[in-house]
Amino acid sequence: MHKWGNVDGQLSDAGSEPGVLNELVQSEEAAEETEAPVRPKRRLVRRVLKWVGRLFIGLVLVLLVFWNASLQVQLDEIDGIDGAASLYREPVDLRGFIDEVSQSIVGISCGESWGTGFAYELGGMNDGFKTFVVTNYHVVDECIEKDAELSVTHDADNQVATKSSLYGWDKENDLALIEIAKELPTLKDATDFAKPGWWTMAIGNPATESGVLFNATSFGYIVGVEDEYFNYTSAVINRGNSGGPLVNSRGELIGINTEVRRSYADGFWNIAVDSFVLCKEIVKC
Repeated sequence: MHKWGNVDGQLSDAGSEPGVLNELVQSEEAAEETEAPVRPKRRLVRRVLKWVGRLFIGLVLVLLVFWNASLQVQLDEIDGIDGAASLYREPVDLRGFIDEVSQSIVGISCGESWGTGFAYELGGMNDGFKTFVVTNYHVVDECIEKDAELSVTHDADNQVATKSSLYGWDKENDLALIEIAKELPTLKDATDFAKPGWWTMAIGNPATESGVLFNATSFGYIVGVEDEYFNYTSAVINRGNSGGPLVNSRGELIGINTEVRRSYADGFWNIAVDSFVLCKEIVKC
């Protein structure tokens, strides 16, 4: 039998003693026996880390959803009703806004009296008429007995006259309703009563020494609301503005410009009677 020398210079029998190959096999088996109990631990750690990661991502997503919802609520409160154009700031396109509201404004004269009116969304007109116009009673009171002296004009630049007739009035609340033959764009009521801080625009036809300033505007804010009836605004109301609309930043009707109180003792107050009174006293809306 052939003898082989090992690394130490000693002889060994390949058939009777373990050689290098046997030592390698034994080393691998020993390593496997050592690693075998370690592998399940590694798998467990990986699973735990995987689930922790999933839970963390889920928690982040839930927090993002609640944060977005809270942010939207805050934005809705800032912007006002329905999260639309803010009721506390002026319209972005102020010039376009004025032009649009002006389409609903008319000039009213009755004898020596001059004032403003605006087209209002109502039904129930008599035959031959297409639009209701709201104004103040004190603008048309002289024409109650002399309806023929009533004159309503639209298109401020050209002062186009239209057929008109007194439909009804409420002396106590200083309101009157006129029906006209011309079809005009109508103003719609604000969905809520005005609140302090709302931006407002008063528009009307104030008379001056040299004539009338058709569709003249003034801007301000709601100072306060009394009994859901008197809307106090810092927007200036002048003689001739009577009967014109006070609108919010969405072009919705807040009230009818009716009264100005000015005295050193009581201060300066511009008052618009709330539009809901129309539906309560003159017509059924």
